[in-house]
Amino acid sequence: MNLEGLRSTFINVFDTQELVETLMDKLPFGKDEFKIISVNGSVKRLKANIDCKLINLDSFIQNYNEKTDETLRVSSTRKQSDKSLYEKYIYLRCHHKTRYTKTNPELIRKQKPSKRFKNTDCPFSLCLKFKKHNDTTSHDFNCNINLEWNHNHPTRSLQALSFKDIQKSTQADIAKLFDQGFTPGPAYREFWRLIKEVCSNELELHKLTSDRSRFPRRTDFNKLFTDYHRQKFGSKDLESMFRVLGSLVEKLKNEEPESIINFQKFDAAEDDPFILVIVTGLMLRVHKTLKTSSEMIFVDSSGGMEEYNLRVFLVVTHSFSGALPLGVIVTSDETTETLTRAFEMFSSLLPDYAFYSSRSGPGIVMTDNCGELHDALHAIWPMARLLLCFFHIMQQVWRWLFDKNNKISQVDRPEIIQMFRNIVYCSNEDMVDTSVTEINEAYGQKYKNLQAYMNTLFEYKERWCLAYRQNLLTRGNNTNNFVEAQFLVLKDNVLNRTKEININGLIQKLVEDFNDHFKVKLISIANGRYDGVYSKRFKGLSKDKKSSIGFRLPSQAELDLLVQKIVDRGAGSYLVPSFKNQESFYFVDTDLGVCECEVGRYGTPCKHQYLIWTHGLKSNNFLPYLSCEERKKCSYIAIGKVLEDELYESIHDHLDQDPQGNNLERVDQVTCPSDSSTVDTAHVGSIEVTNESHYDSRRTIETTSFDDAQEAVSDIHQALSRIIESHKNNRQLLQGVLKFQNRLKKYSQQPSKLTSAFHTFGSVSHYRSRKQTGTSMVKKQQGKIRVQPAAVTRRVTKNGSKTAIVKGMNKRNPFENKTVAKKRPHNLAQNIERLEPVPKKAEK
Repeated sequence: MNLEGLRSTFINVFDTQELVETLMDKLPFGKDEFKIISVNGSVKRLKANIDCKLINLDSFIQNYNEKTDETLRVSSTRKQSDKSLYEKYIYLRCHHKTRYTKTNPELIRKQKPSKRFKNTDCPFSLCLKFKKHNDTTSHDFNCNINLEWNHNHPTRSLQALSFKDIQKSTQADIAKLFDQGFTPGPAYREFWRLIKEVCSNELELHKLTSDRSRFPRRTDFNKLFTDYHRQKFGSKDLESMFRVLGSLVEKLKNEEPESIINFQKFDAAEDDPFILVIVTGLMLRVHKTLKTSSEMIFVDSSGGMEEYNLRVFLVVTHSFSGALPLGVIVTSDETTETLTRAFEMFSSLLPDYAFYSSRSGPGIVMTDNCGELHDALHAIWPMARLLLCFFHIMQQVWRWLFDKNNKISQVDRPEIIQMFRNIVYCSNEDMVDTSVTEINEAYGQKYKNLQAYMNTLFEYKERWCLAYRQNLLTRGNNTNNFVEAQFLVLKDNVLNRTKEININGLIQKLVEDFNDHFKVKLISIANGRYDGVYSKRFKGLSKDKKSSIGFRLPSQAELDLLVQKIVDRGAGSYLVPSFKNQESFYFVDTDLGVCECEVGRYGTPCKHQYLIWTHGLKSNNFLPYLSCEERKKCSYIAIGKVLEDELYESIHDHLDQDPQGNNLERVDQVTCPSDSSTVDTAHVGSIEVTNESHYDSRRTIETTSFDDAQEAVSDIHQALSRIIESHKNNRQLLQGVLKFQNRLKKYSQQPSKLTSAFHTFGSVSHYRSRKQTGTSMVKKQQGKIRVQPAAVTRRVTKNGSKTAIVKGMNKRNPFENKTVAKKRPHNLAQNIERLEPVPKKAEK
């Protein structure tokens, strides 16, 4: 390289060797890929002419940007004439020159001091002159570069780095976060955490986070997220969306071959609505396995889950684990014609075993008061009984009373809604007619429009009045809460309160994440973990309020007494004595999950079913704590497969076996009279309660005759005599015998307490070994004072002694004087009590 002929023409000229080194630091070429023709100027402002070997323009720009921390843009491209030695010129500019015409950045800065703009009218220029193929030199230098490196701004300052382009590798790393389900905000915070782990100190972190190419700005994450969704799910235009939807459906079918997914494209010209039907493998197994899918289903819709505001319909059934899905339908509108076509497509795609092999569809369909939906459901399943949710019909009437156009006095609204509520909960049809007459006589003359509105509602009273549900197996379900709760899961847990860009993003959430929610819930039951939230009535727990669904738990003494009088009728049916009148009996069918009592007649769990369930029988109305077959069924519904039978056994299944390994002796079963109301307990023998889940354990419920009791008393007398004779010097034992005698005399006039004492004797031991008193937990249990449940509520502080500090935030904080207006609660009872309309959320 000849350096002697190079001259400098700028002021403050430095040594030519330093200029060459500065230039070589900027060129993204290898050692033999370029040749410097000339270089002039200083290290801050220089001009150079270079011959080079340039194959790819994009690679040259990318390598130059990475090496110099600068960002170049293609300004223009000009083709040359045939007489020229060069084929074309490509002009590159600095990205801090954003205008074709010269501007005044200083003026903009004065007018808007806080404005962030990158334009500086930078004079930097780089011209690439591509030679023609027949004019290349012996070194094959196909390009000549004219470089004017004279930036009017620092190129490596922190602010200059914040304007750089985002690297492709950085975009790929952020796309991985989006694949994991991160939205822009959480992805930004997670990426910050990852960058922080890479840096060795805070200064390095400070510099690296200023470089936009490696750490994009917060707004960049929003744009990257939009680009990610458009690339993966298509843009908002319908043609692109449906093209991606078709390939996405095929992909989902290949991943889960047993799932059913079909859709109809939207075509405004042909008046074809958009319809999407999803039935996953889990949903098909619910159809096949659960009998409740043929008894009763719940249907409801919601929107606002993606940008087109499509309507999403969920079809679910009920079970002890809560709601389980039967299908998902997405439509573009809610007209009767569209819904009829949608449910017709849904019904036609289902296999023969759908709805527990019920060819006529479900027996009962619970919905809200939507006329279009009712007409569509009746057209598809004409044999199904359509019912309305109690809450929605009450909410509809309360909203009508609050409508100012109806001119209902505020004073009369609570009385009217209470009278209407009495009609809804009437127990027989005669009471319905009486209640209707009362409301017409009280307010019919005053409000003619009210009478007309009530007459309209009474035209379909069979759908919303309890009196017309007496012979229906609703299992205590009179509201749409099962399906309403699933929309809460879908929007909160699956979508994270974030709209999807279109249906392609939503379908992936419905098929994968929403499906996994039910899978986790069922596997938790199959594993015996019970991590979900279950209704108290399915767990065998006492209800909280008189108006709530469920039953009051009997005491242990009542259970021990009444269990002796249970009569086995065979085929899973039993006669259970009444808790109030032990001479009368209720018929219980454990296969159907029904009882003759007032609570269990509709299939709701009751205390008579609970009495049988606690002694080892299976029941569809309770969680399968005692049935490995039911837990195995949950596993099959969740994943379509089951493990070995012994893995589903409970840890308590073998507690009732003989310690030597011999099974308990089976007692012969005595037949009982067919009339349950005249059953005599003297004819009741013993029932062997054998669980259907192939347990090794056996549980027996025995009753004894008078002769057996006399013989037992004689054995007890002999045993006590031997014990007293062998411990006649044990003063404490003798005192205990005397105390037992006094209590026996005291309870002689109280048979129930005496019965309870006999049954519970020796079942709870208060003796503790000295070896166990070393642990803090045991000491804490020993020091605990047993009190009545009501005693805790009378304490000044709720979490211990009166000197304890109250947990949580102090509601009466003297430093907080702000009074924030509270939102109206989503509670119809409180809305009525406070004479206020329902919240906006409920009105939609």
